[in-house]
Amino acid sequence: MTILVCVKEVPGAETVAINVQDHRLERSSTNGILNPFDGFALELALKLKAQTGAAIWLLCMGPQSATDTLRHCLSVGADHAVHVCDRNFAGSDSLITALILSRSIQYLKNNGIVCPDLILCGKQAIDGDTAQVGPALAEKLDIPQVTSAYKIEKNRGALDIWAENDEGRVRYSFETSPVLVTVMKTASDLRLPGVAGKLNARKAQIAVISNQDLCLAPEMIGLQGSPTRVLKSAPVKYHKQCRKVNAETPGAAKALMEFLREKY
Repeated sequence: MTILVCVKEVPGAETVAINVQDHRLERSSTNGILNPFDGFALELALKLKAQTGAAIWLLCMGPQSATDTLRHCLSVGADHAVHVCDRNFAGSDSLITALILSRSIQYLKNNGIVCPDLILCGKQAIDGDTAQVGPALAEKLDIPQVTSAYKIEKNRGALDIWAENDEGRVRYSFETSPVLVTVMKTASDLRLPGVAGKLNARKAQIAVISNQDLCLAPEMIGLQGSPTRVLKSAPVKYHKQCRKVNAETPGAAKALMEFLREKY
């Protein structure tokens, strides 16, 4: 069994600079971290690896700095990593990101590098919160998908997937592959790396895919090819008001109730 986990580097700080011209995040202004939802997906993959002996491949689209995120994922138990990196990809929205990832997966398959049985993605990235890349990737690959999963197990040749939807919790069972699954926040955070894992990750070879490999036309990718873009952005302003009521003062309860009635 081969598992492909799509991971993303996201800004690690709560406050990130925004380019005033194109309203994109200035990712160089802060250190990047692994998207937390991708961490939950990777942890599920590691549990499946322990159960089945599966091989785990990582696929990350991002700038050069994303190499550090890939090495962190390798240090906790992933086996191989592929970095999709090209300046022409910068500014791609969720649809074009899914296109580039799908072409990258097809490139890996066509060249006999890896043919995944299961593709895992975090439910969403904390920098965009669109939750669109995973489902769009499944559509581009024309494969079944399950969203908001929290548990995956191999059971007598079938893949059992537990997920949440509007009606509650449900279990799906797949006997065919591949299938794409987006992972929600689970009870298990991504495990910490050991010393041996860190040393091995530091020496690991990370394959790189660029647009020279994918041969996508410039007008199909990046800002130019993206059908959506941010037109305006503004910082959120919080307004706090506080009224103190001394509990020992006569009539305190009445004063509190009147305040709440006026406010709400």
